Amino acid sequence: MRQRKLKVWSEEDYFNWVRRETPLKEKYFAMYSTVWDAIVTNPNLMTIPFDDHMVHRGDGVFDNSLVVNGKVYLLDEHLDRIIRSATAIGIKIPLDKESMRQIILETIAVTGKRDCMARFWISRGTGGFSVYPDESPIGHFYLIITSSPSYPARYYEEGLNVVTSPFPLRQPFTPQVKSCNYLSNAMMEFFAHNVGADTAIAIDSEGNITEGSNKNVAVVTKDGFFKYPPLEKVLHGTMLKRAIYFAKILKDEGILKDVVSANIPISEAYNSAEMMFFSTTLVVAPIVKYDGVTIGDGKPGPIYKKIREMFKKDMTENDEVLTPVDYD
Repeated sequence: MRQRKLKVWSEEDYFNWVRRETPLKEKYFAMYSTVWDAIVTNPNLMTIPFDDHMVHRGDGVFDNSLVVNGKVYLLDEHLDRIIRSATAIGIKIPLDKESMRQIILETIAVTGKRDCMARFWISRGTGGFSVYPDESPIGHFYLIITSSPSYPARYYEEGLNVVTSPFPLRQPFTPQVKSCNYLSNAMMEFFAHNVGADTAIAIDSEGNITEGSNKNVAVVTKDGFFKYPPLEKVLHGTMLKRAIYFAKILKDEGILKDVVSANIPISEAYNSAEMMFFSTTLVVAPIVKYDGVTIGDGKPGPIYKKIREMFKKDMTENDEVLTPVDYD
């Protein structure tokens, strides 16, 4: 068999490739890395060292924040969570919270984009290709500003069709770590799409619902209780916690009877009046069919509609949870 002769690029060959136009610039606007301690705006330069343990072992953590009309939604909550995640698995965080906060705001400002997404990671760091954390003396902080996530309008207006995943999602010691190892999450989506569903929900060993591949879940019972799985079993979703806050307001207004954290067997989910997903990218969306069972009347319910409106107002008017970007 004839051997293929691969071209060996010079630095000039590589830089010529970097200079070429790429359609990625329409969705990837800027990147910061502690490897360079600088911002780049050419997507061809948005790279991570291959010996970073986050690349070859998935040994890192991440988080995201929405930018809405020039303000970052729940930025401090997302920074607190990524710091908790990194600390829980012993990553040596390279920056303090305020430094990360300022880098995020400055990088967003460089793009000039007023509606976008800030995606950030703390990796184990560089140093080799083994599984041993000691190879990395300190972690790295990476940040990319991308276009805002987009989902079909029917998700919000008609609702989602979901199934139970056959894949377990989280190990007992990792539910609060937003890890870069998302193989189980990806397999959940692979399974759901193969059976014609929009997405999937994982269950625990007792048959209680936990969360989606990248979404928290809650139900509204037919007697008016807003219920969500115990937080020790699922990721502490920032949007779920915000939804709990909104649900408590609806309770005070007499619209809901109570807001409770409790195990939710699949049978109870099937028999609920409403089901909802919550995530940073999706925000909130209704589930109208679960494992072929129609939820409620098969349409987005009144509690979902109220919470969605509360989110919209919160994301555009509540300065307590919005961090302005200085574009000047």
